[in-house]
Amino acid sequence: MNNNFNIDKWMKRKKFVAQVTSEDTKTKLKFAKASIYAIIFGSIIGMIIVSLNGFNGVGYFFKMLATGFSFDGGATSPLINMTMVYFAAYALMGLGLALGFKVGLFNMGGSGQAVLGMGLSYLCLNSLRKTAEDGTLLGFDSVPQGAVVLIILMFILSGVIISTLAGILKTKLNIHEVVTTIMLNWVAWYVVKWFVGNDVLAANVGNTPSVGYDWLSINGNNWIVGVVVALFCIVAVWLVLTFTTVGFKFNMVGKQSTAAKYAGVKNQQYFILTTSVQGLFIGLGGMFFYLQREGGAIIMTNDTIPTIGFDVIAVALVSFNNVLGVIPIALLWAALKVGSTFGSFGDYVGVSKETASMVFGAIVYGAAVYSLFYRFEITTNIKRMIHHFKDVVLKIELNEQKENIRDLKIKLKETELEEDQALIRGQIKAIKNSIKISKEESYKKFSNSGIRGFRKKYNENKVARGFSVLDEVMNVTNSRNSKIELYIHEAKEKIKIDPENAQKINAELHDKIESLKEMVNEAGFSTVDSYNIWKRQEKDKYKAELNEIKEKLANIKYDYKEKMKLISSGDDKLEIRKEYFLKEMEVVNVK
Repeated sequence: MNNNFNIDKWMKRKKFVAQVTSEDTKTKLKFAKASIYAIIFGSIIGMIIVSLNGFNGVGYFFKMLATGFSFDGGATSPLINMTMVYFAAYALMGLGLALGFKVGLFNMGGSGQAVLGMGLSYLCLNSLRKTAEDGTLLGFDSVPQGAVVLIILMFILSGVIISTLAGILKTKLNIHEVVTTIMLNWVAWYVVKWFVGNDVLAANVGNTPSVGYDWLSINGNNWIVGVVVALFCIVAVWLVLTFTTVGFKFNMVGKQSTAAKYAGVKNQQYFILTTSVQGLFIGLGGMFFYLQREGGAIIMTNDTIPTIGFDVIAVALVSFNNVLGVIPIALLWAALKVGSTFGSFGDYVGVSKETASMVFGAIVYGAAVYSLFYRFEITTNIKRMIHHFKDVVLKIELNEQKENIRDLKIKLKETELEEDQALIRGQIKAIKNSIKISKEESYKKFSNSGIRGFRKKYNENKVARGFSVLDEVMNVTNSRNSKIELYIHEAKEKIKIDPENAQKINAELHDKIESLKEMVNEAGFSTVDSYNIWKRQEKDKYKAELNEIKEKLANIKYDYKEKMKLISSGDDKLEIRKEYFLKEMEVVNVK
């Protein structure tokens, strides 16, 4: 036995590989691919529009990204600082919206929740400002730093209360959350405006006095706390959704609410809980946006609520509500936001900062038609085209079918009776469906044949044998764990009867468990070693048979070329091509 072999570590590695290569992972990767295509689509649209305005579209797009990720001045660069602040806000608020979207809740109240949180925080801090000897109020820097706890509570409570209220109205009174949250946006806006309106008038600058940027900064870096909190929340939510019963029930409610209801899951409770958690994350995101980006000032020049709550909708949509997918999308959004604001100089003076918003819109539009990108498989489509070109048998069949369609269309024009026309249209539709089925079956046969099919069969056999071995090892380890639990239970009972010999009993228990583990490790190593030997043998066999197939295909191709040299007739060449194609398929099907 290999002393370095550990059955538990081997099993964990195999489980990890199985998870990575599972259909569930492949589905998630397809959504990631769709997100990337949507971003590329939106970016190209933006580049085209910038180019039509006389600027270098490609250069401008990369200039925006370079500006957003600029480290000029080191880690405290104002540009990267701003990008990461936006990232924290977008990530947290996008996370909240993504959770809602997963269960079919569209919370449009992010802006109102952020404004209310800032308004309440401003009122709390304003009441804590100290008074000078002459009776005038000192600045917000006179407020104790511990008041940051109040700020956090105000933002969280604002988000949770408004979101939960929308959830209750949705579940209890069936009032749509989009209507509710949009109306609550304005309620929150006017409530805050009513309470802080006098301070805005006194400041005479159209906004509330700034409470400062330093409440959550570390060594002059405004973004560190926000980024850490955002990443922590995202990872925590992912772990809960992936590995807990609560997460399983949440996903069940989101994917099949009716099935969840019949399974005993209380849907309404999960809807309300989701809105509460949404509010928590949206409130935190609003806090980092207002304190670290706006300096705690609420701009009230006109009755226009901030767009932050609507900007983050795109983050959730383009990430397809994937919790981890929120991270890269929020980072890209943040960089483009900062880049569009501060990147329009030099060769790009005159480019509107709204260009980035237009790019966002195009990306969101691309995400909205995700089914197109989800099914867009470049390599598969290219393979289909090549196969349809090479498959002479299919081509002949399709030409006959298309000729039948042309004849039926001519007949349709000559027919006056509606009943006969309907019959002909039905025949045309049936032929078109037949063509589609023929193409699919032909490509499926092509995919499962030849070198491609041979490799596919080899890999499927290897995976099936691997899972069989994994199941066998898991059964052994489960049996071992059950025995260990029994040993521990017996040892505890012995200690109760004879506590004076507890040390001796524990030592015997330890030796017994170690002996069992060693025995199971030996059995596991033997099983795994046999599997590895089988894999090597199968690989050698696979290589030999693959070389044999390649040699046969090469001979068929050589004969085909030699015959084609001797033939000038088009019909004869078509027959030779047909013969060549069928021989190719025959070689593959033998294997």
